[in-house]
Amino acid sequence: GLCCSRFTSSTHALEMMFVASPPCLIIDHELDEMSGLDLVTQFQNQHGRFPFIVVTHRGTVDLAVEAMKMGAMNVLEIP
Repeated sequence: GLCCSRFTSSTHALEMMFVASPPCLIIDHELDEMSGLDLVTQFQNQHGRFPFIVVTHRGTVDLAVEAMKMGAMNVLEIP
């Protein structure tokens, strides 16, 4: 089984990602202190690429292209 963690702030999520190094990430693009892609960039700078999926309420082609270039497995628009 997989363990799932939920965080209420991007800062706390980033701190815990450096401690636990998750096998994958499902991240909302619209976070409180930084975008989901900014958080992924910070983590990738230290640990390299890893699988992630972006979810967003405001999906655009530009966001999808940027996320895919960063290695996103998918970009999902949610209602």
